Amino acid sequence: MTYSTQSIYDIFKLIVECSYDGIYVTDGKANTIFVNKSYENITGIPKRYLIGANMKKLVEEGYFSESGSIKAIEQKKEITLSQKLKSGKSIFVTSTPIFDKNKEIIYVMTNVRDMEELQRLEKELSYEKELTKKYRKEIEDIKKNHLYNENFITNNPKMQKALHLVNDVAKFDSSVLFQGETGTGKTYLARLLHQLSSRSENDFFEINCSSLPEGLVESELFGYEKGAFTGALASGKKGIFELADNSTLFLDEISELSLETQAKLLKVLESGRLLRIGGEKFININVRIISASNTNLLDLVREGKFRKDLYYRINVIQIELPPMRERKEDIPALLAKFLDFYNKKYNLNKKITKEVYDMLYEYSWPGNVREIRNLVEHMIIISTKDEIEYDDIPEYVLTTFIGKTNTKELENICRCCLELYSRMPLKEATDKFQKEIIELLSKQGNSKIKIAKLLDVNPSTITRKFPK
Repeated sequence: MTYSTQSIYDIFKLIVECSYDGIYVTDGKANTIFVNKSYENITGIPKRYLIGANMKKLVEEGYFSESGSIKAIEQKKEITLSQKLKSGKSIFVTSTPIFDKNKEIIYVMTNVRDMEELQRLEKELSYEKELTKKYRKEIEDIKKNHLYNENFITNNPKMQKALHLVNDVAKFDSSVLFQGETGTGKTYLARLLHQLSSRSENDFFEINCSSLPEGLVESELFGYEKGAFTGALASGKKGIFELADNSTLFLDEISELSLETQAKLLKVLESGRLLRIGGEKFININVRIISASNTNLLDLVREGKFRKDLYYRINVIQIELPPMRERKEDIPALLAKFLDFYNKKYNLNKKITKEVYDMLYEYSWPGNVREIRNLVEHMIIISTKDEIEYDDIPEYVLTTFIGKTNTKELENICRCCLELYSRMPLKEATDKFQKEIIELLSKQGNSKIKIAKLLDVNPSTITRKFPK
């Protein structure tokens, strides 16, 4: 299909008329030859006042403060300026000269935009940016709270303080030292710290220093070149420090490193570079170090078993994690959490009786959170009923509740009450004797669970007979 010159003109005129921006066209002498509808809407000037008029005359008559078309003709280049109209309104114009083959200007096309509209759009964009920033922060806060609430249950002030400290220091690259007993959550919090940091897009690396084979500690940490020693890989090997470049490295049980390895580790941490075994070229690294120990490192420093300079290098921020015996308020929630987890895992619907909850609340949990998790799984698996009862508790837990009672005092009770009991019906005498024994054990500070264990009865029996 072919188009005539007139039809092409009509098509392009229709397209320009549909433009959101104002379009103003002059010839090479700055005479107005075309104005689209958007220009009229933006400026409020009807095209009948403009078509055929020269821009110099229009400026003199005050329609415009200055002309982009005239400047484009004079300077023979694209001109952008802010133009003030007779009405006092400001518009933003860009005038572009169009040349013929002899490099003479034959037309100037001016693109016009409403300054007030641009300012409004700019404000909207700024508002949207602020709103996006606000929402992003809220989402990050939700993610952080989700991490806390979903995976780390605590109502203990010390543990809550530790969590807040993890959140606060995550945005910095400072070294962090976690100290606490085995099973208190050091590894989990190290991972959480990494997830909340700017390095979270990279993998989290961890190594248990106590499990490193003797003689291979340095090669595991710093790597080696090919042929560095007998049995070395022909291609050489990167150590975990190289692998963790631009990320986070968690050194668990750092106290287990020898003094010699501690010295080499300190050198790497201070210089930010390492030398592989058998290597001749230093390698620059950027690693954030998180360390952990279940023993008090400062005590080891005093005993000469841990380097003082390394201690202060890794201990920029120290976070102490309390054991479960110091955060007993968290025990019921943790039991419920792991019960729900293993019920879902094994497609079960088991419950823990109140007596068992009470007993486990008083247990000291030397293995901390890890022990709670393992014990709940154990009880779910071995229990034969829908309710986990006293008999499902492992023997090693039950034995911790066995205490010493005053046998002489029991004998005195029996001796003093023998005559009284002998004048009673057997059932009444038996009930009274049981209550006397329970009351004695209660006065000695024993709980219902402990009394049940001492007397080898179900805790529910003690609950029924317990003195009010």
